[in-house]
Amino acid sequence: MELRIPFRARGHDGVVTVEYEVNENPQRWGNPLLGFGDPPDIGKGFPVCRATVAYDGEGYASVMGWIQILRFHGTENGEIIDLPPQLAESEMPYVYWGPYPSFFDNPFTNKKGVHWTADAFLVVSPDAVMTRVVQPVCGFHWGYSTEGDETSALPLTLVDPDAWVFARMLLRERYRQWEFRAEWANEMTA
Repeated sequence: MELRIPFRARGHDGVVTVEYEVNENPQRWGNPLLGFGDPPDIGKGFPVCRATVAYDGEGYASVMGWIQILRFHGTENGEIIDLPPQLAESEMPYVYWGPYPSFFDNPFTNKKGVHWTADAFLVVSPDAVMTRVVQPVCGFHWGYSTEGDETSALPLTLVDPDAWVFARMLLRERYRQWEFRAEWANEMTA
């Protein structure tokens, strides 16, 4: 499945292309590299989500980030800001960041009864890299469930704009030195 999300930010047009599929080949996606032992099929049957940014701006105008908020219910309940383990204690809220940043995730669990969802936001700082000010541009919602007999990928949809209200609350609590603006930076009109 593919979802294309057009946007306009910093005076330039862009599009996020989200590719969403079920992981049929964990080797292809590098899952055995994660250090969870050596089962060759680790992560098989769970969704794989990739997003790429095509954007007319160059240089500093192309610097953006991805923020992902996770919600899970079942064996455990909670909401967290998704970060790579190497950045867990950093003061950086991005799961990915840089010029035209790509996004990738292939979450999985061995627990039954889990309902896992994510809101992924493409974000910008109005002054590129100078201050810790963040505005959302666009985003998508996705996830999986192990509540039934088999793992199922949940639908890929545009993120509900109200999801940023919740994300902003979590982000402001964790990253007190950052400003997370309420207004969206996407200059497109609905």
